[in-house]
Amino acid sequence: MPSGKNPMTNTKVKLIASLICEAATIDQQNRAIIFGIFSQINTPQLPATHPQFSVFTVWSGVVGEKHNQQLKIIAPSGKIILETPQMPFEIGRPHASLISQFRLMRFDEFGIYKVQIILDEKVENEIDLEVLQVRRDA
Repeated sequence: MPSGKNPMTNTKVKLIASLICEAATIDQQNRAIIFGIFSQINTPQLPATHPQFSVFTVWSGVVGEKHNQQLKIIAPSGKIILETPQMPFEIGRPHASLISQFRLMRFDEFGIYKVQIILDEKVENEIDLEVLQVRRDA
């Protein structure tokens, strides 16, 4: 290593899946089981509290390589309403699947929220989550 650089720093980790769903789990055969994929929350009024949801991500890369994932949820106004701690993980065979669960999430604005997926302090993807006002039928 004449340059003094760690050869692992040049590897490319790739986000191969990211979604918002009601719930997700990994079974004993390492298969993802995902329930209720969605991108919109319908509510007649604010504030709105969503009972629970998950953000499911899958990363590929060099087996054994270690990384950190973090999520941020940003309101339409640009305010960060949630920032998770760093979630350390290791790339496995054939990939790393991560599930972040959120309960009783409060939304104070109508519009499109951004769910940022951050790898090693760099934003890798944003998922839109719209909170939409719907009329209550009388």
